[in-house]
Amino acid sequence: MNSYDFVVIGAGPAGGAAALSASESGVSTLIVERRTEVGKPIQCGEFVPSLEELQVLLSGCEHVGLVADAAKRTKTNEIENIVLVSPKKRRYEIPFQGLVVDREKLDKGFVRRAVKLGAELLSLIHISEPTRPLYI
Repeated sequence: MNSYDFVVIGAGPAGGAAALSASESGVSTLIVERRTEVGKPIQCGEFVPSLEELQVLLSGCEHVGLVADAAKRTKTNEIENIVLVSPKKRRYEIPFQGLVVDREKLDKGFVRRAVKLGAELLSLIHISEPTRPLYI
């Protein structure tokens, strides 16, 4: 049985970024994912705020550059405004810069980089069906 300093449950963007950050710091890391392929199916939206917006939203967080860099590498579009529509159909347009990203590539990119740095990836499906492959 292996021992790890850091265990990440879920290989989505938050888990992948955490695993990458830990791996970059030399921390022994295990990533546990419940599916056979990281990034599929896509679980939620594909919007990531710009580096400038992230620095405001997450002031004091030293890893915002990691997320912004990954978003730039997987972007499919750029946005300058967010439009909110109230239940009474009122529209509110708010200046807010960000990127629309390819979520599958974003998720896989974090995990691939973490694995290259020594993190181990385990699919819960492999526990019950050890012959099924795990894709990243």
